[in-house]
Amino acid sequence: MNDYELVEYDQLKIVLRLSRSEWVNWKEYKEKIEKICEYKKWVLKGIKVEELETSVKQSLSEKSKGTKSVCNREVFDNFCVKNKVSKNIKQIGESILNA
Repeated sequence: MNDYELVEYDQLKIVLRLSRSEWVNWKEYKEKIEKICEYKKWVLKGIKVEELETSVKQSLSEKSKGTKSVCNREVFDNFCVKNKVSKNIKQIGESILNA
């Protein structure tokens, strides 16, 4: 809240991003925000609570953006080409895939 130049009677909508472990304390945060707004004479129009994305979730979602879904058949065919699998072995693999 200190990053903005606010004057008395400015209206605020606040998004409070909390990690899962902090969700149990959201009422305390809300009360603190309300007290600050009252003291500064800001008009609080609402507080929205959202889950803070952890770095693990962010990295997983970023990695999945550039990926595409492939079927088992494509994976098998690519494997056979890359590893120069013989026709006999490939036929056995195809029979397993088709089962």
